[in-house]
Amino acid sequence: MIRSIAISVLALGIAGDALADVASGQCTIKSRHSGLNLDVANVSDPAGANVQQYAASGNDNQKLNVTDLGNGTYSIRPAHTNMSLDVWEWSTEAGGDIRQWDYLGADNQKWIINDLGNGYHSIISAYNGLSLDVYEWSTENGGDIRQWDYTGAENQQWVFQSTSSSSGGSTTCVDNSDITDYRLSATGESGPYNVSSKNVSGWAASGFGGGTIWYPTNANECGRMPGIAVVPGYLSYESSIEWWGERLASWGYVVITIDTNTIYDQPPSRGRQLSDALDHIISDSTTRNMVDASRLGAIGWSMGGGGSIWLANNRPEVRAIIPQAPWYATTTSTNKPAFYIACESDAVAPTYSHVNDFYRYSSGPKMKIEINNGSHWCANSGNGNEGMLGKAGISWMKRYINGDTRFNQFLCGQENYGSRWDVSDYDYASCP
Repeated sequence: MIRSIAISVLALGIAGDALADVASGQCTIKSRHSGLNLDVANVSDPAGANVQQYAASGNDNQKLNVTDLGNGTYSIRPAHTNMSLDVWEWSTEAGGDIRQWDYLGADNQKWIINDLGNGYHSIISAYNGLSLDVYEWSTENGGDIRQWDYTGAENQQWVFQSTSSSSGGSTTCVDNSDITDYRLSATGESGPYNVSSKNVSGWAASGFGGGTIWYPTNANECGRMPGIAVVPGYLSYESSIEWWGERLASWGYVVITIDTNTIYDQPPSRGRQLSDALDHIISDSTTRNMVDASRLGAIGWSMGGGGSIWLANNRPEVRAIIPQAPWYATTTSTNKPAFYIACESDAVAPTYSHVNDFYRYSSGPKMKIEINNGSHWCANSGNGNEGMLGKAGISWMKRYINGDTRFNQFLCGQENYGSRWDVSDYDYASCP
């Protein structure tokens, strides 16, 4: 027999170890079937963003505020937006989608949570009686969450766990006092953490041409940190993009800037080399205990920018990218959060046939800054634009890899980069 219970004490208490935190209503919800968490895709802000399953990240889009509404029903609201899990378009059909929507208190946003014993629970829509379900028994990151006839199967069973005991690194390990325009705009090792580096020789690298690992030395409070790989462009070397290394590492990332196997490698090859470089920092003897393998990012210049888009579409753990004056032989795009850097006078990857098209067709959170009169090299090491682009880039990664909404103030509609003399075009969509 299924027993409906009081979630604030019992349903969460048997899965977590801090009753005071559980009683406040914030938890993660993990599938018994896949071991993956309920997750708002891409840490998205807009109403209508999809609800999926994903590896534990510690991000706010996996932290859910569960509130007793009385009469045996509860609301479930993602912490990063305070919207509600919602039966999309009031569907009554098995297979109907689950998304986030502005909280209205409507019946399609009310849920019945039942204790199945042994720490597992069902989540039933109070509107139509259908169960929250891992669609088609997916075990993959990004597997869809839908509603289905209740069967009691493991893909309809869930573990509620207090956020105080959930896995993954801290999302907000940077102090509020450090999050300033001045500090984010400073070049070099500008963040709150000290940075060390480690050379990766070509013979020690597997799948890429060697490079440099940059990592914080005093960021223990961050727990496991996201990893980011950075790749140069055609005919170019690590030195062209290495400015990103210590800059990002000083803000709580493990970063690897790389050389490619050959200077002639095309975008898909550069994407695979980015992936291999990420695998390297995940397993490297110095950084393997620092990196959260479920929270990754990539940056690439020119053909490397095309490679970063390729990687975003081929590795689910990559949560955000920065394509820098990207080049690709055909129009490409992504649904992952992407901050596009464009160079107005780019003769190698002209904006009208490259970055503007890539940006236009990308469907996830996106932002584009075009450097006034910039050549193809406008965002490279020593270009003079590192202050502004670093501020925007760090904020982008913090928002969409870490889920840290404190950095919204430097992005999209909350920061008018278009008013600057050195910016010729500024655009954004589906972001704060």
